[in-house]
Amino acid sequence: MSACVPSFPPQAVSILARRVGELGARLHPAVPVLAMVAGFATWWPLGLAVLALWKGGRLAGSRGGFGMPGQPAAVTGNTAFDAHRAAVLQRLAVERRALDDQQREFGAFLDQLKRARDREEFDRFMQGRGPAGT
Repeated sequence: MSACVPSFPPQAVSILARRVGELGARLHPAVPVLAMVAGFATWWPLGLAVLALWKGGRLAGSRGGFGMPGQPAAVTGNTAFDAHRAAVLQRLAVERRALDDQQREFGAFLDQLKRARDREEFDRFMQGRGPAGT
């Protein structure tokens, strides 16, 4: 038995995605989960489509959704907390740069050790060969 999968024109898909994005900004956080569960229970491709829209950030609205690294967090409106968060993020960025520098230095140290070990093995090999003329 083959499943009948409807195909939609690209304009309809983009209009649907825009409408879902507008709706997602006003939804309660549990609604996408319930829609996904209902979609999987009804017809698995429907549940998969809801999951794709949700993970893609379209159903998450302005909250950013799950798995959205690299996007700046919204201002909370509490100036004390926002200042504290900015200070902590700045401190973490400085620590991250220091760790990156240490990692580069350690990589250079390992390269130097490898070159020294290779030189030692090569010298030992050359000593074991004996004079060049034999």
